[in-house]
Amino acid sequence: MRLLTTIFLLKLIQSCKDTKQHDRRTAFDDNLLIGEWRLDSSTNRFFSYDRLIILEDSSLYLFSGSDGGSLMTTGRRFGKDSILTELYGTLKLNLIDSNHFQLGGGWTNNENFYKRSKYGDFHDNLKEYLKQDSLRKKVIGWWKLVSFQMPVKLINYSGYFDKFTLNIREDGNAVFYLENKLDSTVDYSYKVNVDGIDFNRGCIVGSDCKTSFDSKGRMKLVLDNRMGDTLLLERLTDLK
Repeated sequence: MRLLTTIFLLKLIQSCKDTKQHDRRTAFDDNLLIGEWRLDSSTNRFFSYDRLIILEDSSLYLFSGSDGGSLMTTGRRFGKDSILTELYGTLKLNLIDSNHFQLGGGWTNNENFYKRSKYGDFHDNLKEYLKQDSLRKKVIGWWKLVSFQMPVKLINYSGYFDKFTLNIREDGNAVFYLENKLDSTVDYSYKVNVDGIDFNRGCIVGSDCKTSFDSKGRMKLVLDNRMGDTLLLERLTDLK
């Protein structure tokens, strides 16, 4: 009899816990997903530092942290635990607590874990990320140096140069071809910000880089504000 009583009490306690957990999860679904989230870990080793913004109207924007800052996909929340995206299909959402959730499923079957970001206002951040994505689309491609005031000093690389071709790639990498030779390269990763490109080589990041365009579509690039030189690059459409 004592054993039956103990089993009954244990089941009753577990039932109460399950009810509390269900109630808490429902409350989280309605309010706590709104805002900005950063990728904490992923089963896909190529994903890192991704940013996900979920708005009050349930629309969402996912930005890559590994390819220079592209807008990877948009989508919407629907139901209590699902997200529909243009790129990855339907993802299942598991809210762990008020600051962490898990996304899984879709076309790739990746498992991604996000944590809440408290950096700035997420509405302002969204506007900034969209501007970065727009600039990234403009700079991707092949460029040739056509005008400069003084020989060019590359970031974290020795020597000065008056000729180079620059290839800014979709994958977040950029290659300088010195003297316009295919066998003389300097490799960088890059991240686009609102008004420029931050080139990274080793432990050095060129955070003073500025980028703009003239009326002919040529790119004006300042690699280092301290040098005070604006490089003019022309887009290459026919590689010879």
